[in-house]
Amino acid sequence: MRTAFIDTLRELARIDDRIFLLTADMGYSVFETFRDEFPDRFLNTGIAEQNTIGIAAGLAARGKIVYVYSIIPFVTMRCFEQVRLDLAYNFMNVKLVGVGAGLTYGPLGSSHHALEDIAIMRSLPDMTVLCPGDPIETRELIKRSYEYEGPVYIRLGK
Repeated sequence: MRTAFIDTLRELARIDDRIFLLTADMGYSVFETFRDEFPDRFLNTGIAEQNTIGIAAGLAARGKIVYVYSIIPFVTMRCFEQVRLDLAYNFMNVKLVGVGAGLTYGPLGSSHHALEDIAIMRSLPDMTVLCPGDPIETRELIKRSYEYEGPVYIRLGK
């Protein structure tokens, strides 16, 4: 699903220079192709998920279409206040892409478990929640998220 996400995002970024990809210190083997092709539109913020959301909101306020990629608990629960205030309440065109649905990363401990994320994100006004089940659905929903103006949460397995 990660590969389907990044390949589809690269296709879209080739035709729309408003697309940015932000991540918080993860996914190097996944993002190298995007980073190499669009170095000015890729930002690794380090372990700073809350700041990543603020940066994404700022870019979106300037007309950019921003995708933020991280492990689900970090992009939903760790920075919930920023998602709520910066993205949802301001209807920012930011797409949150979380990886590791359910207990996908179970062996890494409870900090990596993603059991409450759908309920949390659905509680936000104007937040669209998408849960693709396979790479084919992932590709289609990334395209749909690009076409939709507003905050979106996309929940991926692995």
